[in-house]
Amino acid sequence: MLAILRAGAAAAAICAWAGAAFGDGFVAGRIYSSYDGGFVEWDTDLHVTRSVPISGLGGASGIVFNSAGNMVMIGYRQNAPRLLEVNGLGAIIRSTELNTGGSLLRGSYVDFNAAAGRYVVAEGRRVRLLDADFNTVATTADVFTRASGVAFAPDGRVYAVDQTNGTLRIFSAGLSPLGTVSIGGWVRTGMELADNGDLLLTAFGDGTIQRWRPPSGPLTTLVSGLGYGNLSDVDQLPDGRIVSISASNTLKLYTESGQLLATGSFAAFGDGVAYFVPAPGSASALAVLLLAARRRRR
Repeated sequence: MLAILRAGAAAAAICAWAGAAFGDGFVAGRIYSSYDGGFVEWDTDLHVTRSVPISGLGGASGIVFNSAGNMVMIGYRQNAPRLLEVNGLGAIIRSTELNTGGSLLRGSYVDFNAAAGRYVVAEGRRVRLLDADFNTVATTADVFTRASGVAFAPDGRVYAVDQTNGTLRIFSAGLSPLGTVSIGGWVRTGMELADNGDLLLTAFGDGTIQRWRPPSGPLTTLVSGLGYGNLSDVDQLPDGRIVSISASNTLKLYTESGQLLATGSFAAFGDGVAYFVPAPGSASALAVLLLAARRRRR
């Protein structure tokens, strides 16, 4: 009965703020994806509601929302890969250059910790921690062949996957190494912390979404067999549904157990996806609490 009451409260909360604009144009309850010239806005039936160009953007990957209600993405601009904060109109708030050897590395490789006001970015052979103003706080050693998906745990620890060898590395909140777990998978890219504390993981090589339970498993397959290039990133909506994106900017919406619900496409390359929940302190604060205070892609 308690679960039913909570579900009802969550549904009412969603209705209370869905469709309301926050963060200079981002809309509560909408899904957003990157494309190589900007970002795309989708409703939860995966219909495109608008696309927004970003001046000078020549490539984009991996997106997350911060506490200001702005989108933070990896983008290629001014002849370099950069971490970019943009508002809902496509205006750039701030940026900093990334050390990825001069190229834009594809994958879901940025996350935000609202409690600490920090970002983590997978940066080639290492992971970098930045503060809210994009100043570097710490970096790991060059222990990755190619770092990709990153995620903050609720206690501030950092998870990061290596695309080429199927390993998951765990770091402290200050990026001290805590251990390595072998999880397999062909070209690991996206990662999202699920509402129950599990990690949702994508494999770009064979089109797989899996769920891994810290600290030691099990590893459970939710979606499989979609084929090469058909899964780059993953996010979870407050009601438990899961949304994924392919390299061709095709989004798929699944139940929490992996049953396909809807598909939508946008004709441009893209591989970052995030659901927008406004930050506490806005008119949606009660909704956020009822929906277990989405920590990250919000």
